[in-house]
Amino acid sequence: MRLVFFKTILAVLAIGLMTACNNDDDNGNSGTPIDYGDLPAASRTMLETNFPDATLVSATKLDQPEANGTLYKTYLSNQYQVDFDTDGGWTGVFGNGNPVPDDLLLQSILDYVAQNYPAPIYIEEIEREDGGWEVELSNDIDLYFDAEGNFISADFDGDGEDDEIAIQYSDLPANIRAWIENHFPGSMAILVKMKTQPDDDGTVYEVDLNNGFELEFDADGNWTEIDGDDHKVPDDLIPPAILSYVHSNYPESVFIESIEKKSYGYKIELSIDLDLKFDSDGNFIGFDD
Repeated sequence: MRLVFFKTILAVLAIGLMTACNNDDDNGNSGTPIDYGDLPAASRTMLETNFPDATLVSATKLDQPEANGTLYKTYLSNQYQVDFDTDGGWTGVFGNGNPVPDDLLLQSILDYVAQNYPAPIYIEEIEREDGGWEVELSNDIDLYFDAEGNFISADFDGDGEDDEIAIQYSDLPANIRAWIENHFPGSMAILVKMKTQPDDDGTVYEVDLNNGFELEFDADGNWTEIDGDDHKVPDDLIPPAILSYVHSNYPESVFIESIEKKSYGYKIELSIDLDLKFDSDGNFIGFDD
């Protein structure tokens, strides 16, 4: 492959990508555009080996290396950004919605992610940081590893909320884990979050399962919401009076796809996009707008 620096045709695209991908002008470390041939030989070899079908949109040499050693930033036609140090060794690979090639990852990191965050979750970014590695997953969890790829910690950065952190499934209270394993046997948690400040409904823990269900629990381990995301909530989790009402008033093909505890009782969503409200005894109150 011959990576080509597009000076005119892709100029607008280059500007857009450089703005979206960690532009260093924001922190005072601006750079100079360079041609493909001005990159270190090791950088060119890495790009040609791992991204053989891509072309170079732009390349920049920073005025001074960043804290992790980054001196060169490259932006490719397949949306990847790859950063390099002075010697041409890569310091960061950013997929921008695409997976980082497995060949660039330590096996210990690959094994940890595969064991704890199964498909369809994948590694979207990896960057050298503080003598180790920072990995961002496609579900917006950041993982931190030491230089040998041993797991250190995790953090959730999905929606900018400061009151949420990512935790391991094993860190959930035992009664929550037992509840999940009893009602959703064979499922696996792909995202677990803990709130440092409970929601108004008392929610402290949020768990996303690989079968599409999203679950919420309070500090005592009681569920506050069960969202099937187009899947049927198991009947044994629905108060009998509510289940009876739905069976009596809607066709058999209609099912409850989510149920949420409210101050007045319960709110359910049916598979026909209709929300119903019930009191704490399961008596129908009305429709939710």
